[in-house]
Amino acid sequence: MVMWAGGDQGATWKAVRQLTRSSPRNHTYARRAVNAHPDFYAFWADGDARKPSVSQLYFCDKDGRVFLLPPQMRAEREKPRLLE
Repeated sequence: MVMWAGGDQGATWKAVRQLTRSSPRNHTYARRAVNAHPDFYAFWADGDARKPSVSQLYFCDKDGRVFLLPPQMRAEREKPRLLE
């Protein structure tokens, strides 16, 4: 998955950073909230588009560092894993 940026109302786009690569599952496009916090800038999931599968949840910060959310929350707060 690639982070794209555009500054002209979407007329042109520029690839900014490669977020994920070599995943065995498809990644949905990252969604950025209006007025997103720099530490929780975009959110997306992965999965197999053709059949039921495991799905993982990801987010990135404004700098493009990607984090994977735990598959199960075992406590009220869990720390996401930074992906290298």
